[in-house]
Amino acid sequence: MNLVVHIPETSVEATPYVQTLMKRAPSFTIEGQDWIAIFPQLPDAIDLALQIVGESVRVPDAWASMNGRQISSLLRLWARLECYRESLDAPSPEEHCLRKAGKHNLLEGCSGPTCPVSCQFVCMPCRAEIQSSGVPPVEGHLSRLAVTAEVEWCPNLRLPENRRVANREQRTASRE
Repeated sequence: MNLVVHIPETSVEATPYVQTLMKRAPSFTIEGQDWIAIFPQLPDAIDLALQIVGESVRVPDAWASMNGRQISSLLRLWARLECYRESLDAPSPEEHCLRKAGKHNLLEGCSGPTCPVSCQFVCMPCRAEIQSSGVPPVEGHLSRLAVTAEVEWCPNLRLPENRRVANREQRTASRE
């Protein structure tokens, strides 16, 4: 995973703490009018990434990208990164995600047992699709919903079609 955080130089100069954090990133550069912190191999330095993204929320015109795709909201990114960081401490990242999604479903009143979504952040766009179409999304739409939720980058994301691809790859590898 490659996280890149851009902060306008004028904003960085006004916030010395952000300046210090940016310089501690695994890769740091100044391009044009932007200070850029690069985290080329998350989860390496994820705590620092969370600090920078958290501080950047209050900086006008700051933005970030994950794997080359611009994220719409630094606050949304921070929440997703924090969830991912929490999963790193969990005995089972998949169980962590299922538990978080289950709590979200319970709070939102979704029908949990039949839900194919194992990520709390995919629940909102999934629910919006159910409300607009009247039926749960089919497996092929779940990847699109993960992109809408800006969580498709998460290595813990397990959608039914992803599991099928992984199982197929495991079977192919075991035959070789």
